[in-house]
Amino acid sequence: MDLVDFWAASLAREPLDRTAVSAIHAADRALAELAQAWDEFEEFADGDFRADEVPVGWAFRDEPGIGGIWGVGLTTGESRASLRPAVFVDRSSLEVPEYGLPLPESPYALRRIGELGLPERLTRPDFWVYGRDPVEPQHCHSSAVVDLPGQKATLGCRVTLANGRPGVTTAGHGVSIPSTIARVANQRIGRVADTICPRQVGPGRAVADIALVELDRRHVEGTGIPVAGYTTVTPLVDIVVQLSTGFQFSWPRSALTTLWENRRAGGWGNVVETDHPVTQHGDSGAPVYLGDPFPPGPPYAHLTAHVVAGDAVRTIIQDVDYQLRWFNAQLRP
Repeated sequence: MDLVDFWAASLAREPLDRTAVSAIHAADRALAELAQAWDEFEEFADGDFRADEVPVGWAFRDEPGIGGIWGVGLTTGESRASLRPAVFVDRSSLEVPEYGLPLPESPYALRRIGELGLPERLTRPDFWVYGRDPVEPQHCHSSAVVDLPGQKATLGCRVTLANGRPGVTTAGHGVSIPSTIARVANQRIGRVADTICPRQVGPGRAVADIALVELDRRHVEGTGIPVAGYTTVTPLVDIVVQLSTGFQFSWPRSALTTLWENRRAGGWGNVVETDHPVTQHGDSGAPVYLGDPFPPGPPYAHLTAHVVAGDAVRTIIQDVDYQLRWFNAQLRP
């Protein structure tokens, strides 16, 4: 389920103009095409070019996100039910760029998107949401730490893999090679069955950020977090992130079709940004619940997402249904 479509259809007090929702998806596709176009140009030039030889506009190639844009989607005000389309702009892309070029009126990517005939309102500053710091994966350090070669990641929920074997989730950017042995407290718990994250794919492709660990038989019980099921995240319900230091509370402020870390890699599909940061560098893979994470007695809480990234002003979580469908896995009680 696309979160932008879900929010637009079910949460707005007044139905959003469908042309605005269509424009969000069109702009997301345009950002992907822009990243792919630069990648093709760079490959063609083979790095052998001077700044003044770069096609007009391409001098902004190293702006955060894609041409200064993190993504497009919907954002809500304090009422948490007043949705509006938004373009998530990196503030540094509005500052004086390299090579002494003039101060841009808007990020380069936004000007290129405008050429596609999208509604003019999406190009106006009153539709911009500013970011201040680079978004980056947050390799985790919670109480359920799994050791992988050269990296640590957090164990998440219990799952049943596509082959029927029991497993557990962790952050995809924590391990790039399937069959890697996973250990907790220097003790083997299993082997990585599947893994995917934006840094494993080419520019312009939106993917999940998840790895699945197939558990050894003696670690099937007691490894991973049992949950009652999955519930789609909405801004109307508080969320709870489980960290090694305890539980952190926030609420979902914005939904993005894709969040693009930079133009050189893929992006996180179907993500939500929280109202304020609740994680630090090292918390990727942490499970996110709706409401009370552990109500009295079974069933357990409903899982909604896992932490995948963040910065000084927000935490980024990715829809768990989107993640599990990537490898045909299912939640396991």
